[in-house]
Amino acid sequence: MAVDAADPEHPAHAFFLERSQLFHTLFSAIIDEHQETKGEARVGPQVAARMLHALADGLQLQALLEPDLDMAEIADAFFELIL
Repeated sequence: MAVDAADPEHPAHAFFLERSQLFHTLFSAIIDEHQETKGEARVGPQVAARMLHALADGLQLQALLEPDLDMAEIADAFFELIL
């Protein structure tokens, strides 16, 4: 449905657009706060939030094909790389 909703005429377009913007806003703020308290950052919060969103979407698709996929392990590895 998310792919179909990329079309601005799709009934779910506004929902997915708002969801995406909320995701980026929340995760950018969380990553920014973490980086401020921990010091150095490998990437900025806006870029990290986009990367996290792409990772989450991609992992969800992969998990449909591979139900045993450990998404949490992969997400943890991602945070190790960027923070």
